[in-house]
Amino acid sequence: MTGHKAAAMAFYQSVIDKMAGLPFYNEQLSIDTTPFREWDAYVIGVVVTPWCMNMLLLPNAPATLADLRLGQKFRLHFPSGQYEFIYAYDEQLGDYATCSVFSPMFEFTEQTVAMETATAVLAALFDEQHNSESERHRTKQAIVEQHRWLEEQATKQTQQRGESDSTDVTVELTEGLSRRAFLTGGSRKSEAGQS
Repeated sequence: MTGHKAAAMAFYQSVIDKMAGLPFYNEQLSIDTTPFREWDAYVIGVVVTPWCMNMLLLPNAPATLADLRLGQKFRLHFPSGQYEFIYAYDEQLGDYATCSVFSPMFEFTEQTVAMETATAVLAALFDEQHNSESERHRTKQAIVEQHRWLEEQATKQTQQRGESDSTDVTVELTEGLSRRAFLTGGSRKSEAGQS
């Protein structure tokens, strides 16, 4: 993948003169990239520049991105989740797409730290654990929200009926939950409004 890294370096070096001196340019940094990795019909690496850190996506086959318009956004699924990229074209680099990680780069004062971060970003992109952790968190939050909503509904039903035992109401609501309502923590009323 050294050819992809060299092409990416050359591309970003070609625009460095235009960026130098701009307010968001961090003079303590230089241009470098992680090694590139294959994924599906693409190769991807993370580029560090004095003005941004981007995931850079390059097609393995020339026609892979050919049907996209300049500036068009699209999503790709990686082991850690879905990410949004923006398509672009350059005569030197060809078809490519970027996903912003950091911009500007003022929180980095050393090139080594910026590159360590870029390497960690690329590794995390292919780490399923990042996806499963976020999914577990969302599911946990949905359960908490759903439980709170069920308690509120049971209390309202109890107050309306003047009963002290809300067990039957809670069971009825729980059995009526759809998978979408469970995962999103939404109420049955809001779900019904969407269908």
